[in-house]
Amino acid sequence: MDRISSLSLMNKSEDPLRIAIEPSAEQYKIDPGQTVEVVAGEQTESSIELVYRQGFLSIYEWSDDMKVMIDGEEMEMDFT
Repeated sequence: MDRISSLSLMNKSEDPLRIAIEPSAEQYKIDPGQTVEVVAGEQTESSIELVYRQGFLSIYEWSDDMKVMIDGEEMEMDFT
């Protein structure tokens, strides 16, 4: 059975939030009020994990079948 993992996060702080998608190390800035959504599909045993450190959020997802969207706009992912 296929499973889709997704995570939606809104930056409700007054400061920008830096995020990194691991293990590819893609980095993005999420401004106050913006929402980031991470969607990974067609997995069987994977999950999305979060690690927060003072204004920086690491999102761990071990699938290369993943999309990152900021306020509904898909960001380019480079898995090379």
